[in-house]
Amino acid sequence: MISLLAVSDARSWFFLKDIIEKEKPDITIFCGDIVDDGVAKFWQPSWEIIQKIIKENKLKSYSILSDYDLIHEKYFKSKEFVKARRAHVKELYDALELASKKSKQVLVIKGNHDDEFSGAYNLRKIEHIKNCSEISGKLFSFKGIRFLGLSYKNCHYLTELRSLLGTSKPHIIISHPEKNRWKDIAEYGPDLVIHGHHSFGFHKVGGVNFLGTGCFPSYSIVKIDEKSKLIKEIKHFRAIPAKEKHNISKGFVAFNSATIVEKWILRTVKFD
Repeated sequence: MISLLAVSDARSWFFLKDIIEKEKPDITIFCGDIVDDGVAKFWQPSWEIIQKIIKENKLKSYSILSDYDLIHEKYFKSKEFVKARRAHVKELYDALELASKKSKQVLVIKGNHDDEFSGAYNLRKIEHIKNCSEISGKLFSFKGIRFLGLSYKNCHYLTELRSLLGTSKPHIIISHPEKNRWKDIAEYGPDLVIHGHHSFGFHKVGGVNFLGTGCFPSYSIVKIDEKSKLIKEIKHFRAIPAKEKHNISKGFVAFNSATIVEKWILRTVKFD
């Protein structure tokens, strides 16, 4: 049996080591938005930084909308933000190194947020890691199983998408598509589409199996029979973030979804 671990859209890579050691995947798949995502922890200032900005700018409250916007504007221009963003990017490359040592193969595609900061998504650096392949727009074969990587850009342009799908005939597509491209991908009848960007858990599109990874630390496991190449089982673990103990201000609650998980909800799909 071949085991796949699929992740994307990371808040933080905090739990990856524990998950890899628990699941022991043959292939670890990164489905885009891995150096940046809208929910990544570096976008959210800590309580200490918020207090500092309030004090320096003589603001009244974090709960007043104009003050809230100003706090975030100040934070995005601060040294603290740059430091936090760079730390998140370093976490990603540490995660790729870890996955490459614990798995037989690592596959990576690019998401829509991965280009937001110049140089953060570094193709040469990714490919330099042992057993790690960036496969956006490419076919990759592992023990006879054909994977096709489709980045957000590959999916966005319909002519490019159809060209890639029409010539490759993959078993499994690893993608980061807009929702309006799901049906276009399904038309080509792959066995499974694993995707980031939208949705989480198992669903069907035009009779084709789709698996949304959700935002890491949510993750998915796929079991494939090595001889028949048939999918035997899909497990999706949805991470439910815990609330921090304190309120920032009336009407605002801090969520530290990067490091605190209350529980994982498991859903299993088995195939005959």
